[in-house]
Amino acid sequence: GLLGANDREQLAFIRAEGRVMVTHDHDFLALAAEGSAHPGICYCRQQSRSVRQIIEILSLLYECLTAEEMRNRIEFL
Repeated sequence: GLLGANDREQLAFIRAEGRVMVTHDHDFLALAAEGSAHPGICYCRQQSRSVRQIIEILSLLYECLTAEEMRNRIEFL
C-alpha cells in the first residue's frame, strides 16, 4: 500500500514495522545521514548485482546480524 509514497513515508513505515529496507534508491542514504532512525537499510546500486547475488548477500546478513545490530546501520551490497 505504499506505491507512490514519498521516501519519508516509506521510512516511517519500516520504522513502525521494524523491518529492514532493501533499496536501490540512494535518497534513503541521505535520509539516514540526516540522522533519521531506522531498523536498517540494505543499499545496492542499480544493476550492480543480480537478483541471485542480492538474495545470497541478504541471506548471509540475516544469519550474521541481529535486528539490534542492524538498527541504524546501512549495509552496502
